[in-house]
Parts: sequence; C-alpha cells; structure tokens
Amino acid sequence: MKVDPDAAGFDAERLERITTHFECRYVAPGKIPGAQVAVVRAGRLAYWRSLGLMDRERDKPVTDDTIWRIYSMTKPITSVALLQLYEQERSS
Repeated sequence: MKVDPDAAGFDAERLERITTHFECRYVAPGKIPGAQVAVVRAGRLAYWRSLGLMDRERDKPVTDDTIWRIYSMTKPITSVALLQLYEQERSS
C-alpha cells in the first residue's frame, strides 16, 4: 500500500490528528480494542493506520493484514443508499 497524502491533496501533519483522536478517545480508554483507519480521495490513499489490539487476551496488535469480522451490515448499507438517493433528490 502506497500512502501519499500530497498526491491526494492532504497535509500529512494534519492527518496525524486522526491517529491522536482515535488513540486518545477510543483505544486508550478501552472503548474499542483496535481499529484500522483509512482516508482515500480520488482513488489515492492519503492515510492508513492500524491502532490498538486485534486480540486482547493474547495482547496481539492490529496489523495491516488483520481480518475483521463484521456482523449485521444491513442497516449501514441501507442508510448509505437512502442518503445517496436523498442527495440525488430521488427519495419520495
């Protein structure tokens, strides 16, 4: 994965605020054990970080190739579709 904030039109130093935010607000207090965060613009990867633990019991950190189990994605997908229709003024 080639991360190039400049090519995507972002400032690398300002993107690091995302890392600080997730670490301080979510990972360190234990609200979430770990996360992967990406920022993409126009198909260019501007930011990518793996934070926290993928396995608390074994104290294994999140790595770039961590596989996540995702449950019940119906509501988020439906919500995004509805918002897209609303933006296009196609909702009734």
